[in-house]
Amino acid sequence: MVSEHEVEEFMLKTFPTCPICEAKTGYDVSGPAKTFVQCKSCKAKWYSLTLPQMRKSTNFILCEPSIDGKGKTILKQTQGGVDFWKNLKNADIKKTKLSLVKPVEFPSMLMIRFLELR
Repeated sequence: MVSEHEVEEFMLKTFPTCPICEAKTGYDVSGPAKTFVQCKSCKAKWYSLTLPQMRKSTNFILCEPSIDGKGKTILKQTQGGVDFWKNLKNADIKKTKLSLVKPVEFPSMLMIRFLELR
């Protein structure tokens, strides 16, 4: 099983700056299977079922916006790969057209726990 430190290192390598606030403060890792990461600066939080596998093809869902509300327009509606989040600029957060990205239904906590235990 992967450690929190390994997931954080993967995140720092993948996203040296937060895609939402552009801070370089790093990420907190949480969840029984380490499927949640949260920016230490703005508190934006992402979910990825495949995050513990630490692959470049990992997709992320923004499940909590930043403390100042950035990301609210794409909250729980956008599943984006690494390139999507890297190319997202602060100005784009408000005007991102959801039709351009794959909409997803955010899994319930019960489903997340079931999938993590498999």
